[in-house]
Amino acid sequence: MVKMTSVFGFAFQAVLQELTTSPDRDWVKRVVGSKDSQGSAALNVAAGLAIADFLYLMQQELEATGLSAKDLSLFAPSLKQFIQNPSVQATLGHIFTPNPLEIDPYIFANTWDSLELLSLPDEFNWEEVAKVYLEKGKDIAYGREFVERLGKPENANGLTLDRLKDRVFGQHWYYESWRGIFRAIAAMLEPAAVGEIIDYLIHLDNQGNSMNLFVAADCLGQVSDPTIIQASSRQLLTKLKNLTEKKELDEKIMIRMQAITQIATIWHQDPEIVVWLKAIAESDLYDSIRMAAVDELAKIGKDDPATIKWLKNLTTAESFEITRPSAVRGLANHCSGDRELLMMLINLARSDSYWLVREAAIQEIARVWPGEPETIAILQTSASLDRDSDVRIAALAELARGWPNDPETLLILQKSANADEDADVRIAALAELARGWSAERGTLQVLTDRANRDPDTDVRIAALEELASGWCDRPDTLVCLKNKASSDPDWRVRIAALKILSRGWFDDPDTLNLLRHSINADAVSDVRIASLRSLVLGWFENAETVALLKKRIETDENWDVRIVALQELATGWFEDPDTLEMLKSCATQDDNWAVRLAAAQELAKGWRDVPETLDILKNAATADEDSFVRQAILQQIAKGWFAESNLWDFLRDRALNDPFQRPEDGSLNPRQTALEILLEQYSDRPELLALLRDRSQHDPDEKLRSFAQNQLKELEMNK
Repeated sequence: MVKMTSVFGFAFQAVLQELTTSPDRDWVKRVVGSKDSQGSAALNVAAGLAIADFLYLMQQELEATGLSAKDLSLFAPSLKQFIQNPSVQATLGHIFTPNPLEIDPYIFANTWDSLELLSLPDEFNWEEVAKVYLEKGKDIAYGREFVERLGKPENANGLTLDRLKDRVFGQHWYYESWRGIFRAIAAMLEPAAVGEIIDYLIHLDNQGNSMNLFVAADCLGQVSDPTIIQASSRQLLTKLKNLTEKKELDEKIMIRMQAITQIATIWHQDPEIVVWLKAIAESDLYDSIRMAAVDELAKIGKDDPATIKWLKNLTTAESFEITRPSAVRGLANHCSGDRELLMMLINLARSDSYWLVREAAIQEIARVWPGEPETIAILQTSASLDRDSDVRIAALAELARGWPNDPETLLILQKSANADEDADVRIAALAELARGWSAERGTLQVLTDRANRDPDTDVRIAALEELASGWCDRPDTLVCLKNKASSDPDWRVRIAALKILSRGWFDDPDTLNLLRHSINADAVSDVRIASLRSLVLGWFENAETVALLKKRIETDENWDVRIVALQELATGWFEDPDTLEMLKSCATQDDNWAVRLAAAQELAKGWRDVPETLDILKNAATADEDSFVRQAILQQIAKGWFAESNLWDFLRDRALNDPFQRPEDGSLNPRQTALEILLEQYSDRPELLALLRDRSQHDPDEKLRSFAQNQLKELEMNK
């Protein structure tokens, strides 16, 4: 029988077992296309794996439509009848044909309808099922090919088990895309052979990559009777446990969490694993590790009263605060038929001291018990009265999603949007109103009011975005945006309104006028910058655009604005004769070092072929008063003019004579930068050693002397 040990909560195990243990083996021939009345063992397993994957994909797609576990069980008879249909079996078997390109989802859909099976939800997607099944099926078919080659040394492509380990597992274990193939191979092999593969994987030199252990666990999960290879199983378990032991957060946190999932999945029937997971959950290991342990306990312990009791106790155990939300979610996911659990979660939602527990409780109550009369009441209370803003936001979202037709939902959203003390809650309420109640007359009024009067900047911006998105055809929306762009007291709101106008109302003459005004008159440099960029983006062809850029370069008091204007001018108006002259002027005369540097960099980028450019850069690298400018321009020269014949002399002069002094000039020494460039580009010149010796002894900067000494030693050792 095909195992589904890698899947918790497989709803159609009984259907799979009945199909794959049927005395009628014709289904195997139809699925795999075999003419052999019996078929090989590998063929039989491959057919079973294909059906198992298809059943699980059906379950996942049904769950994605919102069906509960109880609802899923109603589809079991229909799925059994569906898979027994010869055309369905032939379609499933298409994965075993050479180079299958696609699975036709319409065969599935039409057959389901023609058989008059239980109606599927409207959101059910046959195309997605067919697409994912094809990818999984290719892994099964590919794995079967390897297994069929085993034990046939007379064939040119025959394989021994050692070759299978070395050439298949040994060369591909670190590729995620091969894991499905490895699982299929293991499912078709005898347990002893899988044990040898597991031992081989455990002892691989993985160079710090733990994927070999996860592949080994995947293979073990396919073994029908793991006790046959118990030694391999215990050794693998020890290795995986070792991955989870670090207390601190590190770059391997996801690997450690994956190890816990693998252990719980493969060894879930071992009572010692439940004890171990509980110990992890109650330990001082990193939060994510403990939460992962709780998640797995909820899965494997859903039928164990002792584990359920432990999880319920954990939800109120304040000494383990971070794992309590995980316990809440795990219980709701796997014990949804427990009425006592609903009452416990309602109590947690009302009064627990930890906001994450209250949030988890209301979300799970709404998801699992939407039909219970207590559910909407607790959501309404939490949305209005919970002391934490995140909980109120979560409750509003659940009400809007699950109870849009209840009159109280609209009233609560309107009240939250207008009066909640927290700006994030008001923003969330506005978004829900705009998404679900756009036809309500009051929604437009709330959005307009928040855009004009809300004391919080982010709320006003959010309201403007919603108005522009859903009510762009209303004249009062345009009026509101213009008012905000010109007169809102917060510069961020002005920027947001200008961007919205530039994006959605670029053909309105007032938009261009507002941008002009902001560029010339707004007191905040960020607004002037944003307006410049919007102007260039939307009005590039307008003659006034380039004039405004030039004016900002010449007159703006803020160096950030001048830099942005320079960059836009250099990018968009390369051929304008004024552009080069303005860059030269800024590179040599601007009173701000950042503007001088930006202008020099634009010259180096766009005007490298102009002879004067190199002269300007050399002059800046020699005479600019700011050491950072000198250092940065040296790098620019080295990158753009490395083939210049006199570059060595220029860089040598800078390494000897740049006036840098610590600490007045900062931490970047242009003399050292010049030396670094010389070392990179002229390491074979004999004069370099003499220069390094000089700097190692006579440079006034201690750090540069040390750098020169180290480089000198390295060069002399490599001679």
